[in-house]
Amino acid sequence: MHKGFAVLTALLATLAFGTACTVHNTEAPSLSGVSEFGLSLVVTAIPDSINQDGASQSSIEVTVRDDKARLIQGQSLRVDMAVNGTIQDFGTLSARTIVTGSDGKARVVYTAPPAPPPSFGGAGGHVAIVVTPIGNNAQVSNPEFGPASIPTTVDIRLVPPGVILPPAQTPTPAFTFSPSPVNMNVPVTFDASTSCGGFASGGVCSGSSAITSYSWNFGDGSANASGVTVTHTFTSAATFNVTLTVTNDRGVAASTTQAITAAVSAAPTASFVFSPAAPTVNQTIVFNADASRAAPGRTLTQYSWIFGDGQSASGFLASHAFADGGGFNVTLTVLDDAGQKATASQTVTVTGGAAGGAPTANFTSSTSSPVVGQLVVFDTAGSAAAQGQTITSYAWNFGDGTPITTCPGDAACATTRTIGHTFNLTGTFTVNLVVTDSAGRTGSKSATVTVSSGNPTPSFTSVAAAGAGCPAQPPAATCTMVFDGSASTAVGGAAIATYTWNFGDLTAQVSGAAAIVNHTYAVAFRGTTVIVTLTVTDNASPSRSSSRSSAVTVP
Repeated sequence: MHKGFAVLTALLATLAFGTACTVHNTEAPSLSGVSEFGLSLVVTAIPDSINQDGASQSSIEVTVRDDKARLIQGQSLRVDMAVNGTIQDFGTLSARTIVTGSDGKARVVYTAPPAPPPSFGGAGGHVAIVVTPIGNNAQVSNPEFGPASIPTTVDIRLVPPGVILPPAQTPTPAFTFSPSPVNMNVPVTFDASTSCGGFASGGVCSGSSAITSYSWNFGDGSANASGVTVTHTFTSAATFNVTLTVTNDRGVAASTTQAITAAVSAAPTASFVFSPAAPTVNQTIVFNADASRAAPGRTLTQYSWIFGDGQSASGFLASHAFADGGGFNVTLTVLDDAGQKATASQTVTVTGGAAGGAPTANFTSSTSSPVVGQLVVFDTAGSAAAQGQTITSYAWNFGDGTPITTCPGDAACATTRTIGHTFNLTGTFTVNLVVTDSAGRTGSKSATVTVSSGNPTPSFTSVAAAGAGCPAQPPAATCTMVFDGSASTAVGGAAIATYTWNFGDLTAQVSGAAAIVNHTYAVAFRGTTVIVTLTVTDNASPSRSSSRSSAVTVP
Protein backbone atom coordinates (compact mmCIF):
# COMPACT_ATOMS: atom_id res chain seq x y z
CA MET A 1 0.00 0.00 0.00
CA HIS A 2 1.55 3.37 -1.01
CA LYS A 3 0.70 6.90 0.04
CA GLY A 4 2.48 9.50 -2.09
CA PHE A 5 2.72 13.17 -1.58
CA ALA A 6 3.34 15.20 -4.83
CA VAL A 7 3.85 18.91 -5.36
CA LEU A 8 0.64 20.83 -5.65
CA THR A 9 1.38 22.02 -9.24
CA ALA A 10 -2.25 22.68 -10.09
CA LEU A 11 -2.60 25.03 -7.15
CA LEU A 12 0.58 26.85 -8.05
CA ALA A 13 -0.53 27.18 -11.69
CA THR A 14 -3.89 28.59 -10.67
CA LEU A 15 -2.25 31.15 -8.44
CA ALA A 16 0.08 32.19 -11.26
CA PHE A 17 -2.80 32.49 -13.74
CA GLY A 18 -4.85 34.65 -11.33
CA THR A 19 -1.95 37.02 -10.92
CA ALA A 20 -1.52 37.33 -14.69
CA CYS A 21 -5.13 38.38 -15.06
CA THR A 22 -4.74 41.42 -12.78
CA VAL A 23 -1.11 42.42 -13.50
CA HIS A 24 -0.53 41.75 -17.21
CA ASN A 25 3.17 42.48 -17.39
CA THR A 26 4.20 40.58 -14.23
CA GLU A 27 5.43 37.02 -14.48
CA ALA A 28 5.34 34.52 -11.66
CA PRO A 29 8.79 34.16 -10.11
CA SER A 30 10.51 30.81 -10.47
CA LEU A 31 10.89 28.51 -7.44
CA SER A 32 14.23 28.97 -5.78
CA GLY A 33 14.33 25.38 -4.46
CA VAL A 34 12.32 22.26 -3.86
CA SER A 35 9.92 22.44 -0.90
CA GLU A 36 8.47 19.46 0.89
CA PHE A 37 5.21 20.14 -0.97
CA GLY A 38 7.15 19.61 -4.20
CA LEU A 39 8.40 16.11 -3.29
CA SER A 40 7.02 12.85 -4.53
CA LEU A 41 8.00 9.70 -2.55
CA VAL A 42 7.51 6.13 -3.77
CA VAL A 43 8.24 3.43 -1.17
CA THR A 44 8.46 -0.28 -2.00
CA ALA A 45 9.18 -3.36 0.11
CA ILE A 46 10.64 -6.51 -1.42
CA PRO A 47 9.35 -8.90 -0.30
CA ASP A 48 6.25 -7.44 1.34
CA SER A 49 5.46 -10.67 3.27
CA ILE A 50 8.08 -12.26 5.54
CA ASN A 51 8.16 -14.76 8.42
CA GLN A 52 8.02 -13.31 11.92
CA ASP A 53 11.00 -15.33 13.11
CA GLY A 54 13.53 -12.70 14.25
CA ALA A 55 15.71 -13.24 11.15
CA SER A 56 13.70 -12.75 7.91
CA GLN A 57 14.33 -9.41 6.12
CA SER A 58 12.69 -7.07 3.60
CA SER A 59 14.54 -4.48 1.50
CA ILE A 60 12.88 -1.03 1.62
CA GLU A 61 13.55 1.25 -1.37
CA VAL A 62 12.50 4.94 -1.46
CA THR A 63 12.47 6.90 -4.75
CA VAL A 64 12.26 10.73 -4.46
CA ARG A 65 11.25 13.06 -7.31
CA ASP A 66 10.54 16.77 -7.54
CA ASP A 67 7.45 18.45 -8.94
CA LYS A 68 8.74 17.92 -12.46
CA ALA A 69 9.27 14.18 -11.84
CA ARG A 70 13.04 14.64 -11.76
CA LEU A 71 15.06 12.33 -9.44
CA ILE A 72 16.43 14.16 -6.41
CA GLN A 73 19.93 13.43 -5.08
CA GLY A 74 20.97 14.09 -1.50
CA GLN A 75 17.47 14.11 0.03
CA SER A 76 17.54 13.07 3.72
CA LEU A 77 14.75 10.79 4.89
CA ARG A 78 13.61 9.63 8.35
CA VAL A 79 12.51 5.95 8.59
CA ASP A 80 10.23 4.64 11.40
CA MET A 81 8.01 1.62 12.15
CA ALA A 82 4.30 1.76 13.07
CA VAL A 83 1.79 -0.84 14.28
CA ASN A 84 -1.92 -0.04 14.07
CA GLY A 85 -1.09 3.63 13.36
CA THR A 86 1.22 4.05 16.38
CA ILE A 87 4.93 4.72 15.88
CA GLN A 88 6.84 2.02 17.79
CA ASP A 89 9.71 -0.41 17.42
CA PHE A 90 8.50 -3.75 16.10
CA GLY A 91 11.50 -5.46 14.55
CA THR A 92 14.68 -3.59 13.57
CA LEU A 93 15.86 -1.20 10.84
CA SER A 94 19.40 -1.12 9.49
CA ALA A 95 19.26 2.72 9.66
CA ARG A 96 16.91 5.42 10.89
CA THR A 97 18.13 8.19 8.56
CA ILE A 98 18.93 7.51 4.89
CA VAL A 99 19.99 9.80 1.97
CA THR A 100 19.14 9.41 -1.73
CA GLY A 101 21.95 8.78 -4.18
CA SER A 102 22.46 9.98 -7.73
CA ASP A 103 19.66 7.69 -8.87
CA GLY A 104 17.23 9.44 -6.49
CA LYS A 105 16.92 6.27 -4.40
CA ALA A 106 17.70 5.41 -0.77
CA ARG A 107 17.56 1.98 0.81
CA VAL A 108 17.16 0.42 4.27
CA VAL A 109 16.74 -3.18 5.49
CA TYR A 110 13.91 -4.21 7.86
CA THR A 111 14.37 -7.37 10.04
CA ALA A 112 11.28 -9.12 11.48
CA PRO A 113 10.77 -9.40 15.28
CA PRO A 114 10.90 -12.80 17.06
CA ALA A 115 7.90 -15.13 16.76
CA PRO A 116 5.06 -14.72 19.32
CA PRO A 117 4.47 -17.51 21.89
CA PRO A 118 2.29 -20.41 20.64
CA SER A 119 -0.35 -19.61 23.30
CA PHE A 120 -1.18 -16.33 21.49
CA GLY A 121 -2.86 -18.23 18.63
CA GLY A 122 -4.59 -16.33 15.80
CA ALA A 123 -3.24 -15.06 12.47
CA GLY A 124 -0.19 -12.92 11.66
CA GLY A 125 -0.03 -9.08 11.67
CA HIS A 126 1.35 -6.12 9.73
CA VAL A 127 4.02 -3.48 10.30
CA ALA A 128 4.11 -0.17 8.43
CA ILE A 129 7.44 1.35 7.34
CA VAL A 130 6.99 5.13 7.60
CA VAL A 131 9.29 7.40 5.50
CA THR A 132 9.33 11.16 6.20
CA PRO A 133 11.49 13.68 4.23
CA ILE A 134 13.80 15.93 6.17
CA GLY A 135 14.13 19.52 4.77
CA ASN A 136 14.95 23.14 5.69
CA ASN A 137 11.59 24.64 4.76
CA ALA A 138 9.22 22.32 6.52
CA GLN A 139 5.53 23.02 6.65
CA VAL A 140 2.74 21.36 8.62
CA SER A 141 0.89 19.00 6.30
CA ASN A 142 -0.18 16.04 8.47
CA PRO A 143 -0.79 16.82 12.18
CA GLU A 144 -1.24 13.12 12.93
CA PHE A 145 2.50 12.55 12.86
CA GLY A 146 3.48 16.02 14.15
CA PRO A 147 4.77 19.20 12.55
CA ALA A 148 6.89 19.20 9.43
CA SER A 149 6.04 15.67 8.28
CA ILE A 150 4.93 14.35 4.91
CA PRO A 151 5.01 10.60 5.65
CA THR A 152 4.76 7.86 3.09
CA THR A 153 4.25 4.24 4.18
CA VAL A 154 4.54 0.71 2.91
CA ASP A 155 3.02 -2.31 4.69
CA ILE A 156 4.86 -5.55 5.37
CA ARG A 157 2.88 -8.65 6.38
CA LEU A 158 4.40 -10.67 9.24
CA VAL A 159 3.60 -14.38 9.05
CA PRO A 160 4.16 -16.52 12.20
CA PRO A 161 6.43 -19.44 11.26
CA GLY A 162 4.97 -22.96 11.23
CA VAL A 163 1.32 -23.67 11.90
CA ILE A 164 -0.85 -20.76 12.97
CA LEU A 165 -2.68 -22.02 16.04
CA PRO A 166 -6.28 -21.21 16.87
CA PRO A 167 -7.04 -19.34 20.10
CA ALA A 168 -6.18 -21.37 23.22
CA GLN A 169 -8.98 -23.35 24.91
CA THR A 170 -9.35 -24.35 28.55
CA PRO A 171 -8.86 -28.12 29.02
CA THR A 172 -11.63 -30.32 30.48
CA PRO A 173 -10.30 -32.62 33.27
CA ALA A 174 -12.14 -35.85 34.14
CA PHE A 175 -11.20 -39.07 35.94
CA THR A 176 -12.54 -42.42 37.13
CA PHE A 177 -11.32 -44.71 39.91
CA SER A 178 -11.45 -48.40 40.78
CA PRO A 179 -12.18 -50.51 42.70
CA SER A 180 -15.37 -49.00 44.07
CA PRO A 181 -16.20 -48.77 46.91
CA VAL A 182 -12.78 -47.69 48.16
CA ASN A 183 -11.32 -49.44 51.22
CA MET A 184 -8.58 -48.30 53.58
CA ASN A 185 -5.17 -49.83 52.77
CA VAL A 186 -6.46 -51.10 49.39
CA PRO A 187 -4.66 -49.61 46.32
CA VAL A 188 -6.97 -47.45 44.17
CA THR A 189 -6.29 -46.81 40.47
CA PHE A 190 -7.15 -43.32 39.20
CA ASP A 191 -7.57 -42.90 35.41
CA ALA A 192 -7.62 -39.47 33.72
CA SER A 193 -7.65 -40.76 30.13
CA THR A 194 -11.11 -39.28 29.51
CA SER A 195 -9.77 -35.74 30.04
CA CYS A 196 -9.81 -33.39 27.03
CA GLY A 197 -7.16 -30.84 26.02
CA GLY A 198 -9.90 -28.32 25.12
CA PHE A 199 -13.68 -28.08 25.22
CA ALA A 200 -15.73 -31.24 25.79
CA SER A 201 -19.48 -31.64 25.52
CA GLY A 202 -21.54 -34.76 26.09
CA GLY A 203 -18.40 -36.83 26.48
CA VAL A 204 -17.08 -35.69 23.06
CA CYS A 205 -13.75 -33.82 23.02
CA SER A 206 -13.80 -31.03 20.46
CA GLY A 207 -10.53 -29.31 21.39
CA SER A 208 -7.41 -29.53 19.21
CA SER A 209 -4.95 -29.09 22.09
CA ALA A 210 -3.17 -32.01 23.76
CA ILE A 211 -2.75 -32.47 27.51
CA THR A 212 0.91 -32.25 28.52
CA SER A 213 0.70 -32.84 32.29
CA TYR A 214 -1.56 -34.49 34.86
CA SER A 215 -1.17 -33.60 38.56
CA TRP A 216 -3.02 -35.45 41.35
CA ASN A 217 -3.68 -34.23 44.91
CA PHE A 218 -5.27 -36.99 47.03
CA GLY A 219 -6.37 -34.76 49.91
CA ASP A 220 -4.75 -36.91 52.61
CA GLY A 221 -1.50 -34.99 53.06
CA SER A 222 0.52 -37.30 50.82
CA ALA A 223 2.77 -36.03 48.03
CA ASN A 224 1.20 -35.13 44.68
CA ALA A 225 1.45 -37.67 41.86
CA SER A 226 1.63 -37.22 38.09
CA GLY A 227 0.61 -39.26 35.06
CA VAL A 228 -2.51 -40.27 33.15
CA THR A 229 -3.00 -43.30 35.41
CA VAL A 230 -1.81 -43.41 39.03
CA THR A 231 -2.29 -45.73 42.01
CA HIS A 232 -2.81 -44.50 45.56
CA THR A 233 -3.58 -46.16 48.91
CA PHE A 234 -5.54 -44.36 51.64
CA THR A 235 -4.25 -45.43 55.07
CA SER A 236 -7.17 -44.16 57.15
CA ALA A 237 -10.95 -44.35 56.98
CA ALA A 238 -12.34 -40.92 56.01
CA THR A 239 -13.58 -38.85 53.06
CA PHE A 240 -10.85 -37.29 50.90
CA ASN A 241 -11.15 -34.63 48.18
CA VAL A 242 -9.13 -35.93 45.23
CA THR A 243 -8.20 -33.17 42.75
CA LEU A 244 -6.92 -33.66 39.20
CA THR A 245 -5.23 -30.69 37.47
CA VAL A 246 -4.46 -30.96 33.74
CA THR A 247 -2.40 -28.56 31.63
CA ASN A 248 -2.58 -28.48 27.83
CA ASP A 249 0.08 -27.68 25.24
CA ARG A 250 -1.00 -24.04 25.26
CA GLY A 251 -0.11 -23.70 28.96
CA VAL A 252 -3.74 -23.48 30.13
CA ALA A 253 -4.68 -25.49 33.26
CA ALA A 254 -7.99 -26.62 34.80
CA SER A 255 -8.96 -28.79 37.79
CA THR A 256 -11.76 -31.11 38.90
CA THR A 257 -12.41 -32.62 42.36
CA GLN A 258 -14.24 -35.73 43.57
CA ALA A 259 -14.95 -36.73 47.19
CA ILE A 260 -13.65 -40.27 47.78
CA THR A 261 -14.73 -42.11 50.95
CA ALA A 262 -12.33 -44.83 52.14
CA ALA A 263 -13.93 -47.41 54.46
CA VAL A 264 -12.35 -50.00 56.75
CA SER A 265 -11.76 -53.20 54.77
CA ALA A 266 -13.15 -56.47 56.06
CA ALA A 267 -10.97 -59.08 57.76
CA PRO A 268 -10.08 -62.32 55.94
CA THR A 269 -11.69 -65.67 56.73
CA ALA A 270 -9.72 -68.83 57.53
CA SER A 271 -10.94 -72.31 56.62
CA PHE A 272 -9.33 -75.65 55.82
CA VAL A 273 -9.95 -79.33 55.12
CA PHE A 274 -7.71 -82.35 55.68
CA SER A 275 -7.38 -85.81 54.24
CA PRO A 276 -7.70 -88.59 55.22
CA ALA A 277 -10.55 -87.74 57.55
CA ALA A 278 -9.75 -90.60 59.97
CA PRO A 279 -5.94 -90.81 60.10
CA THR A 280 -3.88 -93.27 62.06
CA VAL A 281 -0.61 -92.87 63.93
CA ASN A 282 2.31 -91.92 61.61
CA GLN A 283 -0.01 -91.57 58.60
CA THR A 284 0.64 -88.46 56.48
CA ILE A 285 -2.26 -86.03 56.55
CA VAL A 286 -2.61 -83.27 53.93
CA PHE A 287 -4.06 -79.97 55.15
CA ASN A 288 -5.53 -77.62 52.50
CA ALA A 289 -6.40 -73.94 53.11
CA ASP A 290 -8.08 -73.43 49.72
CA ALA A 291 -11.36 -72.39 51.37
CA SER A 292 -9.72 -69.37 53.09
CA ARG A 293 -10.67 -66.02 51.60
CA ALA A 294 -9.36 -62.46 51.70
CA ALA A 295 -11.73 -59.47 51.71
CA PRO A 296 -12.46 -57.82 48.34
CA GLY A 297 -9.37 -56.00 47.12
CA ARG A 298 -7.09 -57.82 49.57
CA THR A 299 -4.71 -60.77 49.14
CA LEU A 300 -3.73 -63.53 51.56
CA THR A 301 0.02 -63.41 52.09
CA GLN A 302 0.66 -65.97 54.84
CA TYR A 303 -0.69 -69.34 56.04
CA SER A 304 0.52 -70.67 59.42
CA TRP A 305 -0.32 -74.09 60.89
CA ILE A 306 -0.10 -75.34 64.49
CA PHE A 307 -0.82 -79.08 64.72
CA GLY A 308 -1.36 -79.37 68.47
CA ASP A 309 1.50 -81.78 69.08
CA GLY A 310 4.30 -79.20 69.28
CA GLN A 311 4.87 -79.07 65.54
CA SER A 312 4.05 -76.28 63.08
CA ALA A 313 4.24 -75.51 59.36
CA SER A 314 3.49 -72.77 56.84
CA GLY A 315 2.13 -72.54 53.33
CA PHE A 316 -1.10 -72.95 51.42
CA LEU A 317 -0.76 -76.74 51.66
CA ALA A 318 0.85 -78.55 54.60
CA SER A 319 1.37 -82.23 55.47
CA HIS A 320 1.88 -83.75 58.89
CA ALA A 321 1.96 -87.16 60.61
CA PHE A 322 1.05 -87.62 64.28
CA ALA A 323 3.31 -89.94 66.29
CA ASP A 324 0.63 -90.68 68.88
CA GLY A 325 -3.06 -91.36 68.92
CA GLY A 326 -5.58 -88.97 70.40
CA GLY A 327 -7.38 -85.76 69.58
CA PHE A 328 -5.23 -82.85 68.33
CA ASN A 329 -6.44 -79.28 67.94
CA VAL A 330 -5.09 -78.11 64.56
CA THR A 331 -5.16 -74.33 64.04
CA LEU A 332 -4.75 -72.37 60.78
CA THR A 333 -3.91 -68.63 60.88
CA VAL A 334 -4.09 -66.56 57.67
CA LEU A 335 -2.69 -63.06 57.18
CA ASP A 336 -3.67 -60.59 54.42
CA ASP A 337 -1.67 -57.79 52.80
CA ALA A 338 -3.23 -55.25 55.19
CA GLY A 339 -1.89 -57.13 58.23
CA GLN A 340 -5.31 -58.48 59.27
CA LYS A 341 -5.54 -62.02 60.63
CA ALA A 342 -8.11 -64.76 60.94
CA THR A 343 -7.93 -68.25 62.51
CA ALA A 344 -9.78 -71.56 62.20
CA SER A 345 -9.39 -74.68 64.33
CA GLN A 346 -10.47 -78.31 63.98
CA THR A 347 -9.88 -81.38 66.11
CA VAL A 348 -8.11 -84.20 64.29
CA THR A 349 -8.66 -87.60 65.88
CA VAL A 350 -5.76 -89.99 65.36
CA THR A 351 -6.28 -93.69 66.08
CA GLY A 352 -3.65 -96.26 67.06
CA GLY A 353 -0.60 -96.04 69.34
CA ALA A 354 -0.33 -96.97 73.01
CA ALA A 355 -3.82 -96.81 74.51
CA GLY A 356 -4.24 -94.65 77.61
CA GLY A 357 -0.53 -93.98 77.92
CA ALA A 358 -0.33 -90.39 76.68
CA PRO A 359 0.00 -87.61 79.25
CA THR A 360 -2.62 -84.87 79.55
CA ALA A 361 -1.65 -81.26 78.78
CA ASN A 362 -3.49 -78.36 80.35
CA PHE A 363 -2.79 -74.72 81.19
CA THR A 364 -4.36 -71.42 82.21
CA SER A 365 -3.31 -67.81 81.54
CA SER A 366 -3.40 -64.71 83.73
CA THR A 367 -5.45 -62.94 81.03
CA SER A 368 -6.96 -63.94 77.71
CA SER A 369 -7.06 -60.37 76.38
CA PRO A 370 -3.73 -58.67 77.12
CA VAL A 371 -2.41 -55.54 75.45
CA VAL A 372 0.87 -55.20 73.58
CA GLY A 373 3.81 -55.28 75.98
CA GLN A 374 1.83 -56.77 78.88
CA LEU A 375 3.32 -59.84 80.62
CA VAL A 376 1.04 -62.88 80.47
CA VAL A 377 1.71 -65.73 82.91
CA PHE A 378 0.85 -69.27 81.74
CA ASP A 379 0.38 -72.03 84.38
CA THR A 380 0.52 -75.75 83.55
CA ALA A 381 -1.67 -76.73 86.50
CA GLY A 382 -3.91 -79.59 85.40
CA SER A 383 -1.30 -81.28 83.23
CA ALA A 384 -0.70 -84.92 84.31
CA ALA A 385 1.13 -88.07 83.26
CA ALA A 386 -0.30 -91.56 83.16
CA GLN A 387 0.12 -93.76 86.19
CA GLY A 388 3.71 -94.71 86.72
CA GLN A 389 5.05 -91.89 84.55
CA THR A 390 6.11 -88.30 85.14
CA ILE A 391 6.09 -85.24 82.91
CA THR A 392 9.65 -84.43 81.98
CA SER A 393 9.22 -81.36 79.74
CA TYR A 394 6.80 -78.62 78.73
CA ALA A 395 7.17 -77.15 75.22
CA TRP A 396 5.46 -73.79 74.56
CA ASN A 397 4.61 -72.33 71.15
CA PHE A 398 3.06 -68.87 71.62
CA GLY A 399 1.98 -68.52 67.99
CA ASP A 400 3.58 -65.08 67.48
CA GLY A 401 6.70 -66.20 65.66
CA THR A 402 8.92 -66.41 68.72
CA PRO A 403 10.95 -69.64 69.16
CA ILE A 404 9.40 -72.63 70.91
CA THR A 405 10.38 -72.59 74.59
CA THR A 406 11.04 -75.94 76.36
CA CYS A 407 10.96 -76.14 80.15
CA PRO A 408 13.05 -76.99 81.94
CA GLY A 409 16.14 -76.19 79.93
CA ASP A 410 15.52 -72.81 78.25
CA ALA A 411 16.56 -69.63 80.05
CA ALA A 412 13.05 -68.20 79.63
CA CYS A 413 11.62 -70.74 82.08
CA ALA A 414 11.20 -69.16 85.52
CA THR A 415 9.89 -72.43 86.91
CA THR A 416 8.84 -75.70 85.36
CA ARG A 417 5.17 -75.07 86.11
CA THR A 418 4.79 -71.41 85.03
CA ILE A 419 6.19 -69.27 82.27
CA GLY A 420 5.76 -65.59 81.42
CA HIS A 421 5.45 -64.25 77.88
CA THR A 422 5.05 -60.75 76.40
CA PHE A 423 3.29 -60.31 73.04
CA ASN A 424 4.72 -57.45 70.95
CA LEU A 425 2.12 -57.63 68.17
CA THR A 426 -1.63 -57.17 68.05
CA GLY A 427 -3.84 -60.02 66.86
CA THR A 428 -5.23 -63.39 67.93
CA PHE A 429 -2.53 -65.96 68.67
CA THR A 430 -2.92 -69.71 69.28
CA VAL A 431 -0.82 -70.80 72.25
CA ASN A 432 0.08 -74.50 72.19
CA LEU A 433 1.52 -76.59 75.05
CA VAL A 434 3.04 -80.01 74.43
CA VAL A 435 3.98 -82.12 77.47
CA THR A 436 6.32 -85.12 77.27
CA ASP A 437 6.36 -87.90 79.87
CA SER A 438 9.17 -90.12 81.06
CA ALA A 439 8.18 -92.75 78.46
CA GLY A 440 8.59 -90.28 75.62
CA ARG A 441 4.89 -89.96 74.99
CA THR A 442 3.28 -86.54 74.41
CA GLY A 443 0.04 -84.71 74.99
CA SER A 444 -0.99 -81.21 73.87
CA LYS A 445 -3.47 -78.38 74.36
CA SER A 446 -4.11 -75.15 72.44
CA ALA A 447 -5.92 -71.95 73.39
CA THR A 448 -6.22 -68.53 71.73
CA VAL A 449 -5.06 -65.22 73.18
CA THR A 450 -6.25 -61.92 71.66
CA VAL A 451 -3.74 -59.11 72.00
CA SER A 452 -4.92 -55.53 71.44
CA SER A 453 -3.02 -52.27 71.05
CA GLY A 454 -4.36 -51.00 74.34
CA ASN A 455 -6.32 -48.26 72.63
CA PRO A 456 -10.03 -47.96 73.36
CA THR A 457 -12.54 -48.93 70.66
CA PRO A 458 -15.06 -46.22 69.67
CA SER A 459 -18.57 -47.22 68.59
CA PHE A 460 -21.72 -45.18 68.19
CA THR A 461 -25.26 -45.14 66.81
CA SER A 462 -27.44 -42.25 65.68
CA VAL A 463 -31.21 -41.71 65.59
CA ALA A 464 -33.48 -38.73 65.03
CA ALA A 465 -34.83 -37.25 68.25
CA ALA A 466 -38.60 -37.65 68.52
CA GLY A 467 -40.53 -34.43 67.93
CA ALA A 468 -37.39 -32.45 67.08
CA GLY A 469 -38.29 -31.43 63.51
CA CYS A 470 -36.77 -34.44 61.76
CA PRO A 471 -39.99 -36.16 60.62
CA ALA A 472 -41.25 -33.02 58.82
CA GLN A 473 -41.40 -33.48 55.07
CA PRO A 474 -40.33 -31.59 53.10
CA PRO A 475 -37.60 -30.27 55.43
CA ALA A 476 -38.77 -27.01 56.86
CA ALA A 477 -36.90 -26.79 60.14
CA THR A 478 -33.78 -27.87 61.94
CA CYS A 479 -33.33 -31.51 62.93
CA THR A 480 -31.99 -32.81 66.25
CA MET A 481 -30.12 -36.15 66.22
CA VAL A 482 -29.21 -38.34 69.19
CA PHE A 483 -25.70 -39.88 69.11
CA ASP A 484 -24.96 -42.77 71.47
CA GLY A 485 -21.31 -43.81 72.05
CA SER A 486 -21.97 -45.98 75.11
CA ALA A 487 -21.01 -49.13 73.17
CA SER A 488 -17.39 -47.91 73.05
CA THR A 489 -14.98 -50.01 75.10
CA ALA A 490 -11.60 -49.65 76.82
CA VAL A 491 -9.06 -52.42 77.49
CA GLY A 492 -6.46 -53.36 80.06
CA GLY A 493 -8.61 -52.41 83.04
CA ALA A 494 -9.04 -48.81 81.81
CA ALA A 495 -12.32 -46.94 81.33
CA ILE A 496 -13.36 -44.34 78.78
CA ALA A 497 -13.04 -40.85 80.26
CA THR A 498 -13.86 -38.52 77.34
CA TYR A 499 -16.10 -38.64 74.26
CA THR A 500 -15.26 -36.06 71.56
CA TRP A 501 -17.74 -35.57 68.68
CA ASN A 502 -17.27 -33.97 65.27
CA PHE A 503 -20.74 -33.78 63.65
CA GLY A 504 -19.54 -33.10 60.10
CA ASP A 505 -21.43 -29.80 59.64
CA LEU A 506 -18.57 -27.37 60.38
CA THR A 507 -19.84 -26.68 63.92
CA ALA A 508 -17.43 -26.83 66.85
CA GLN A 509 -16.47 -30.21 68.34
CA VAL A 510 -18.27 -31.33 71.50
CA SER A 511 -16.22 -33.06 74.19
CA GLY A 512 -17.18 -34.42 77.60
CA ALA A 513 -17.74 -37.43 79.81
CA ALA A 514 -21.28 -38.09 78.54
CA ALA A 515 -21.58 -41.01 76.13
CA ILE A 516 -24.93 -39.79 74.74
CA VAL A 517 -25.27 -36.32 73.18
CA ASN A 518 -27.81 -34.45 71.06
CA HIS A 519 -26.90 -32.31 68.05
CA THR A 520 -29.13 -30.04 65.96
CA TYR A 521 -28.48 -29.76 62.21
CA ALA A 522 -29.43 -26.66 60.24
CA VAL A 523 -32.09 -26.82 57.52
CA ALA A 524 -29.36 -26.85 54.83
CA PHE A 525 -28.19 -30.27 56.04
CA ARG A 526 -31.64 -31.92 55.93
CA GLY A 527 -31.55 -34.87 53.54
CA THR A 528 -27.73 -34.79 53.24
CA THR A 529 -25.05 -37.24 54.35
CA VAL A 530 -22.38 -36.02 56.77
CA ILE A 531 -19.27 -37.73 58.17
CA VAL A 532 -19.53 -37.98 61.97
CA THR A 533 -16.37 -38.80 63.93
CA LEU A 534 -16.23 -40.04 67.53
CA THR A 535 -12.91 -39.95 69.40
CA VAL A 536 -12.76 -41.76 72.76
CA THR A 537 -9.97 -41.30 75.33
CA ASP A 538 -9.41 -43.67 78.27
CA ASN A 539 -8.22 -42.92 81.82
CA ALA A 540 -4.96 -44.84 81.54
CA SER A 541 -1.68 -43.10 82.33
CA PRO A 542 -0.70 -41.98 79.80
CA SER A 543 -4.15 -41.82 78.22
CA ARG A 544 -4.92 -43.53 74.91
CA SER A 545 -7.31 -42.44 72.17
CA SER A 546 -8.97 -43.86 69.08
CA SER A 547 -11.36 -42.43 66.48
CA ARG A 548 -14.09 -43.79 64.27
CA SER A 549 -15.86 -42.05 61.38
CA SER A 550 -19.19 -43.01 59.87
CA ALA A 551 -21.53 -41.57 57.24
CA VAL A 552 -24.81 -40.36 58.77
CA THR A 553 -27.83 -39.22 56.76
CA VAL A 554 -29.77 -36.35 58.33
CA PRO A 555 -33.48 -37.12 57.73
